[in-house]
Amino acid sequence: MIAETVRAIGVPIDFVITAQQARAYKPDHRLFQHAYDTMGVTKEETLHVGMGQVTDMKVCQELGIRSVWIDRVGEPLDPRWQPHAVLNDLTELPQLLSAP
Repeated sequence: MIAETVRAIGVPIDFVITAQQARAYKPDHRLFQHAYDTMGVTKEETLHVGMGQVTDMKVCQELGIRSVWIDRVGEPLDPRWQPHAVLNDLTELPQLLSAP
């Protein structure tokens, strides 16, 4: 299933890390630590992009990870889990990443 998704994205992806490999599922903090260990980076060097409030934004808030919330359906975001940016889809993400 993940191979199909990666192929559909249409851009090179350096790492594909699954919950099965980490033996932890979001929102488990161990999944995020496994990803950092696998990629050899720190949370300060990353930006998490996700669409789940509890599985993505809440965890990022708890772990101090910069985040972008993809709000595809216009749902209200829990104010406790404020991301660094909110986008409607991924089309604006390259511009956001290249901003100074």
